[in-house]
Amino acid sequence: AEVATELVTITIIDNCGNTNDCETSIEFLPAANVYIPTVFDPSLDGENAFFAIRTNVAVQEIESMRIYSRWGDLMFERENFDPNTERGWNGRNSFGKHVQGVYTYVIIFQDIFGNPFEEVGTITLL
Repeated sequence: AEVATELVTITIIDNCGNTNDCETSIEFLPAANVYIPTVFDPSLDGENAFFAIRTNVAVQEIESMRIYSRWGDLMFERENFDPNTERGWNGRNSFGKHVQGVYTYVIIFQDIFGNPFEEVGTITLL
């Protein structure tokens, strides 16, 4: 969902009956929405080669994204980044290898009003 703008007219009436009109616009923002893929394949080219998240206009920055192995080892960490330009995790472990399997992610972010959110789930590396 995109930002919607509505033009409104405000009429002010004082105690003497004098009136004055003022026009302004109100922007309606969508609820914070984060797209998180469930599968990615580092052997591919382009966007599907990375575990990358995308957001709508209500989320401008990801505070932290952490990815853990099934044994709880931290595989990837990134903080304070723009989710719509960041490529994300390339699927490599600390030895530079791709290991097929299911990984757990924890993503923490705020919407533009400062409301906190946390997304926890799994991603499958093919």
